[in-house]
Amino acid sequence: MPAPHATLDVMPQNAEDLLGRDTITGTQPQPQLQPQVPQTAKRLAIIAAHGTLDAAYPPFILATAAAAMDMDVTIF
Repeated sequence: MPAPHATLDVMPQNAEDLLGRDTITGTQPQPQLQPQVPQTAKRLAIIAAHGTLDAAYPPFILATAAAAMDMDVTIF
């Protein structure tokens, strides 16, 4: 037979705090303003320094990933 669960019959003294109200005035607190998130750049320029095929893969991989994130990409 399972043990009976304990129940809380008395409301704790800080119950108003748990509900988000001020204990003195009983009013809801004003919402806090969220800080502005700085915008990130939407353009990327990659300089490919070498002309060999092995050195061309990394710029193309970076450019493909940036284009998938809706960025304007230029490879020099």
